[in-house]
Amino acid sequence: MPTACTYPDGFRLGSWLSSQRVLGNSGQLAGDLTTALDELGMIWDVLEEAWLRTYQEACAWQQQHGHLEVPADVRTDDGTGLATWLTNQRSACRNGTLPAGRIALLEKIGFVPDAAEARWMRRYRQLTDALASCGGQRYLPPGSAEATWLENQRAAHRNDKLPAGKTALLEKADLVLRRADLWYSAYQALLEFHAAHGHTRIPRKTLTPAGTDLGAWVISQRARKDRLTEEQIRLLDQIAFPWNAREDAWHARYHEARAFKDQHGHLNATFHTPLGAWLYQQRKKHRTGRLTSEQEQLLHDLGALSDPADKDGT
Repeated sequence: MPTACTYPDGFRLGSWLSSQRVLGNSGQLAGDLTTALDELGMIWDVLEEAWLRTYQEACAWQQQHGHLEVPADVRTDDGTGLATWLTNQRSACRNGTLPAGRIALLEKIGFVPDAAEARWMRRYRQLTDALASCGGQRYLPPGSAEATWLENQRAAHRNDKLPAGKTALLEKADLVLRRADLWYSAYQALLEFHAAHGHTRIPRKTLTPAGTDLGAWVISQRARKDRLTEEQIRLLDQIAFPWNAREDAWHARYHEARAFKDQHGHLNATFHTPLGAWLYQQRKKHRTGRLTSEQEQLLHDLGALSDPADKDGT
C-alpha cells in the first residue's frame, strides 16, 4: 500500500502502516498487535516483498522461454524493467552483496552471474539438441542458426579466442573444430569408403561425420596437392589415391568391366552400352599403342583386349 494512501475520513492508513513496520522491525510493537497484523497479511519488509514479486516474474519468463535472456523493453506488472533487474542481481552477486537466500532462489531458474556465459551455454545446448535430432554433425542444416554458431566457435578456436573449457565441451560433443582435424576426419571417412568399395570414387553430397562433402573433398585434394603436407600426401598414396581424374575415371570403368565379367563370365557387353563402348575404345587404343603399360596389363589379364566378335568367327 502506498504511504500516501488516505481514507475518506482523513485517516492516513499508508503512513500508519509504515509506522507499524518501523515499530515491528525494531521490536517495539506488542506481540498481540504483531499477531493481528500478521493475520491480515502484513508485509514487514517492503523491499523483500518487491524483490520476491519481481523474482516471480523472472520465474514466469524462464518457464515460458527456457532462459533468462530478457529483452530490455520487458517490464513487470508494476513497471520494473526485468532485464535491468536481472543485471542488478548479477552485479550484486559479483560484488558479494546478494544474500545467499536470493542467490539460491535465482540459481533454481538457471541464473548465473555472467550473462555472456549463460548465453553461450544456451546456444551450446541448442546445438547439441539439434545434433541429436538430425543425427549428427554431418546432417546439421547448412545456414541454420546452430550451424552458423558452430562456425563462429571454429573461427574463435582458430584465433585462440575460445577458452579451453568451451573447447572441451564442444569436443565432448564429437564436434571437429580444427581445420587439420577436419582434414583427418575426411581422410578417415575416405579410408572407410575405400575399405568398403575398393576405390575412392565418392559421389557428391556424401557427407563425413563432421559434415564435409567427401566427394568435393576428394576433388579438392587433387587441385591443391601442392599445398598438402608430405604426411597428407603419404597417407593418400597409401590407398593408391588417384591424383589424376582421368586415370580415376579409367579405373572406375575398368572395375565395372571386372565386375561384369565376374558376374557373367564374359565381356560381351552390348556395344551401345557405356561399358561396351568403353571396351571398344580400349581395344582401339591398344591397336594404336595409346594404352599405358599398366592399363594394357590390366586389360590383358582381364581378357578384354580381344574383340568378342572374333571369337564368333564373324
